[in-house]
Amino acid sequence: MAELFIELLSEEIPARMHTRAREDLLRLLTEKFMKAHLQFTKPKVYSTPRRLTVVLQDIPGEQPSTTEEKRGPRVDAPQAAIDGFLKSVGKKINECRQEVTPKGTFYFADVHNTGRPTIEIIPEIIQEILYEMSWPKSMNWGRGLKTWVRPLQSGICIFDNQVLKFEVSFGESDDPEAPKIIFSDTTQGHRLLAPSSFTVKSFEEYKNKLRLSNVILDQDERRKLIQEQIKELLEAQDKKLTLKRDDDLLEEIVGIVEWPQAFLGSIEKEFMELPPELLITSMRVHQRYFTLKNSSGKLAPHFVVIANTDPRDRGEVLVRGNERVLRARLSDAKFFYENDLKKTLEEHAKKLKEITFSSRLGTMDEKAKRLSSLAQSLANHFGVKKEDAKKVALICKADLVTDMVREFPELQGIMGRYYAAAEGLSENIAVALAEHYSPKGPDDPCPKNPLSRLLALVDRLDTLVGFFAIGVQPTGSKDPFALRRACLGIIRLLEEDEELCLTDLFKEAYELYKDEFKKQKGILLLEDTSNNLLDFFLDRIKVYWRERGIRHDYIAATFAVSKEESLGLMLKRVIALKEFFENNDANSVNLLAGYRRAANILRIEEQKDKISYDGKVDKALLAEKAEQTLYEKFLGSQKDIEKALSDHNYTKVMKTLASLRSVIDTYFEKVMVNVEDKKIRKNRLNTLALIRNTLESVVDFSKIEEA
Repeated sequence: MAELFIELLSEEIPARMHTRAREDLLRLLTEKFMKAHLQFTKPKVYSTPRRLTVVLQDIPGEQPSTTEEKRGPRVDAPQAAIDGFLKSVGKKINECRQEVTPKGTFYFADVHNTGRPTIEIIPEIIQEILYEMSWPKSMNWGRGLKTWVRPLQSGICIFDNQVLKFEVSFGESDDPEAPKIIFSDTTQGHRLLAPSSFTVKSFEEYKNKLRLSNVILDQDERRKLIQEQIKELLEAQDKKLTLKRDDDLLEEIVGIVEWPQAFLGSIEKEFMELPPELLITSMRVHQRYFTLKNSSGKLAPHFVVIANTDPRDRGEVLVRGNERVLRARLSDAKFFYENDLKKTLEEHAKKLKEITFSSRLGTMDEKAKRLSSLAQSLANHFGVKKEDAKKVALICKADLVTDMVREFPELQGIMGRYYAAAEGLSENIAVALAEHYSPKGPDDPCPKNPLSRLLALVDRLDTLVGFFAIGVQPTGSKDPFALRRACLGIIRLLEEDEELCLTDLFKEAYELYKDEFKKQKGILLLEDTSNNLLDFFLDRIKVYWRERGIRHDYIAATFAVSKEESLGLMLKRVIALKEFFENNDANSVNLLAGYRRAANILRIEEQKDKISYDGKVDKALLAEKAEQTLYEKFLGSQKDIEKALSDHNYTKVMKTLASLRSVIDTYFEKVMVNVEDKKIRKNRLNTLALIRNTLESVVDFSKIEEA
């Protein structure tokens, strides 16, 4: 059993692509090795800005020999077909056997494949991987036809301490000028600190020589080293500084440095008066600096820069250079900010006419007006003043046209809050401008401010209804307008609201688009738009509520009968259903079995009779005691169920259903449904319909997979 070690050296790989590249490389290796009937253990994949490296253990020296059964043509097939099969398997007719199958008698041959040395197979596998591996963005170079994320420079391939020397062409096989990747035992260290080439004979030697050449191969080690260096750097200060955690930035920096070194820089006092989010974003986006907090938790006038070098002067020149660059960046930011403050948000909002929301849904100005109408309509429900709802909706997108948000789109809403405060608008409005983009995902907290919640709802509602009306929906992994996120936001905002109904909200939002829709063809009707949205919401609800431990079939069963209810009531109903099945094992299992028996008989008989039984039972035709008892029990229970449903007491509803279990069981034990007497048969089928309809008035039991 031997070790295989591969390195792919290239120009700088974008940091955001490292994780997927490591995963894809290992996936492809696993697939290729399995196809070749080769095994390996302990795979490890590493990435630095310039290299992808993988090491595999316990690889056999050769493939196992295999025998493969090949099926040929039928024995009565044309001779040409039989000859072709014999040629493909390298056999004579008397070396094949005949076997009878349900489709006829066929020729079969056993083909023996002698295992090849692994050392011959590895170059073929590597070439296939280089040709097949995909990247979010890739390029070709020179006269190459194949692509890679950045130009490949060289490769290493060492198996069982043997250097495999071969080349892979990235162009036409007969093109002498096409770029070729030459695999050998040679690589390079850090581009600036140790650019010389060196040779290796094993992975361990490779890893150690890279470290001597200022390259830390293991991304996990680089991450840990950066964290330790920052900790030591801050502990050496007497300013009581702490790091503002930023895992995404840390991961990006891990992917852009091979020899990380942390240094502390300072921010000039004049810039500390800018909004902290502005400072943080400017340093993070443009410079990839870590920001720091002081002892009171506020932004400190310092930053940490991670360099990919090892300066001899302890970084003094490097820090001064970074401070100078930051000064220029923040000077621009300060200019943008102060320039934006010269206008009110209402004045900025006039430019929303110049920004397209969507080519078929009008401008951002038109969207703001729709939001204003919708917000005023729902203001009372959220307990906010209509004038506040109108005002905040008309200016909620105004910061999109400001210099600051154009420079940093991620500051939308946040800058609106600062601009609102600067012009003297109420804190309530300022907060709503910042918070209406929340929640941004399943873990982002929902705003608590009523005006924020109102604005967040109408913004997402307008977007979803508009795009669904023009036929734009997410497909597969593609969701360019973040409609899934908008849907999840509405679910989270409304899941405790027991009054607002989705279909009513869809209708109200749709009506506000009517003037825009009159100009266009291909617009879906309100009913179709609403139904498509309900299906979309159901899918997202299943995913989101599953995290609460609620099964998807419980959600589907509840949604089927409560589409006209609020999400808050729907959640209460589905939780009651969940508890019913989890806490009343015998009752729930038997009740579901009784429902299914009734529903199955009805389905068969309704198809046969070509009518639908409505559950109207003729009491005079109830001959058996069991059916009389069931009928009386159901009549009384229906009133209890209707009362509990109107009171939204779904726990009581489920208890009432549980009480029906025994009479249903007795009915099926004692009563024959399909009797000779047509009137009695019809009446008993209506009794089954009574069972079915009563249970389905609570939830659609047909959608429940198992108790």
